[in-house]
Amino acid sequence: MKAVYMLIGMMLVYRPVSAQWNLQQCLVYAQHNNQELLAKQGQLPVAGLEKKIASAKFIPEVNAVLESSYYWKIPVQSFPGELLGLPAERVAIATGSKFSGNYDIQLKWTALDLLNWQDIKLQRLKEEAVQHGVAALEKLLLRHVKVCFYSMQIQRKNLDLSKNMLQQHARIHELMTQRFAQGVLDKIAFNQSASILAGYQQQHDEADIVLQKALLELKFWMGFPLEDSLEIQDAELGLSLTETVSSFSARNLPDYNEKESAVKIAFQQWQRSKYFRVPQLSLVSSFGQIGFGDGFKEFASLAKWHNKGFVGFQLRLPLWNPQVLRLQKRDRMWYHQKTLEFTAYKMQENQRFVQLQLELRRSLKACLTQQGKRQLAEENLLLCSKKIELGIIDMLQLQQIQQELMACIREENKAKLAYLQHLMDLNYLQDDTL
Repeated sequence: MKAVYMLIGMMLVYRPVSAQWNLQQCLVYAQHNNQELLAKQGQLPVAGLEKKIASAKFIPEVNAVLESSYYWKIPVQSFPGELLGLPAERVAIATGSKFSGNYDIQLKWTALDLLNWQDIKLQRLKEEAVQHGVAALEKLLLRHVKVCFYSMQIQRKNLDLSKNMLQQHARIHELMTQRFAQGVLDKIAFNQSASILAGYQQQHDEADIVLQKALLELKFWMGFPLEDSLEIQDAELGLSLTETVSSFSARNLPDYNEKESAVKIAFQQWQRSKYFRVPQLSLVSSFGQIGFGDGFKEFASLAKWHNKGFVGFQLRLPLWNPQVLRLQKRDRMWYHQKTLEFTAYKMQENQRFVQLQLELRRSLKACLTQQGKRQLAEENLLLCSKKIELGIIDMLQLQQIQQELMACIREENKAKLAYLQHLMDLNYLQDDTL
């Protein structure tokens, strides 16, 4: 058993052997360690137990009852005097004994209870609702992990861009420093180059911070310890940059079953309230002994105890209960409200799907536009670099061209990330059927 528990523990703290994590490893770890998902999954056994509790009402109920009394003053009852040959109209006579007691084994079996059958159906629907809720949360969690993982890839590209530009200008500034020492370059051009180098260093530091924030968000959704180190593997985005056209289906929504279960539960609650006026039949039985005596020794003697027992049935027929009538009205209104909310939910998700398609087209056009701008900026930087090699130096023009290139690449990466997010959101809304 110890080996089994150790294996389960290893599964719960699953971590891949490789030093760098890929997307699939991040998704698997999140499924086993995200605290919100684990808390939601903890509701499953509770929901199953609630169904068993409702079903247990049909199991016979057995109780043991023990009662004992000591009358320091024996109660009296009134009897007609004629029964005792006395002239008085009524005579008070003490009845019973100082010590009395009884013990019983009582059995009750609810043989017919349609209301309880409705409770079982209701608990079964609630259990299904919890299962659908866990599935919906897991889909949402995987969507967040994917977005964070690919966002890290984009931010890493931005960091690499800042690093390359910093290294490239550092080499240029080194050349400027040599020419300044030789007296070929004036102080103004040298200061401009040093200022540009400091600016690239600042941009590199900011890009590194943005990358660390993206990594922190990924750790959060994975349920990974925030203070521990996590190395993410480089991955290609694999964007085809094509327009995705598909039709909307409400049943493919990730939380459709969960929302539908809420309507089914409200309907069953309404149906259940109709069974408050249905008869309930129970079989009852009891067996025990009763004993009494004027002294404790006489009372404690089992020879003085007498057997008793019975078997019968109990039929309960509700006739009038104003509270039940109001409950039926409330549950009917609640079911109508849930139906309207479900209809509104489908319309809102349909609107969201159409809006995402529009955003996808816009981000696609932005990607293609930024690609063209980047190509032009790369050509301008190449031409400017050749001028520097020839000794034709214009630091302001160089700075402007480098900044334009960096801006174009950043905007292209931003557009790609937006396109990727919209595409993943569309797939999330349609359960990865696109």
